[in-house]
Amino acid sequence: MMRDFDYGRREGKMIRHKTHQLERHSRMLRGMVRDTDNLPDWINKKVVLASDYLNSAAQYMANRVSSGDYDVKHHTKTKKRHSKKNKSKRGKTGKRSRR
Repeated sequence: MMRDFDYGRREGKMIRHKTHQLERHSRMLRGMVRDTDNLPDWINKKVVLASDYLNSAAQYMANRVSSGDYDVKHHTKTKKRHSKKNKSKRGKTGKRSRR
């Protein structure tokens, strides 16, 4: 079952991968920084911006999911396409020739 939020492409796998990376990097950075550290301003700006972006995306998805504002599509398996090797053995009729 696939939830379709009407954007045409399946990006869920990529988003799950990227959020996993975000979690890992967040834990790593949190472990290196102490409450009393003085850090460059650019680090603070990047972390705040990343947090804001992630919060916006999470709130948007939470609203769409909780409202049921998506379609559910059930995909059925389709026949496997023949490989190029098999196609080259086919004649004009599309049937496999005997060799």
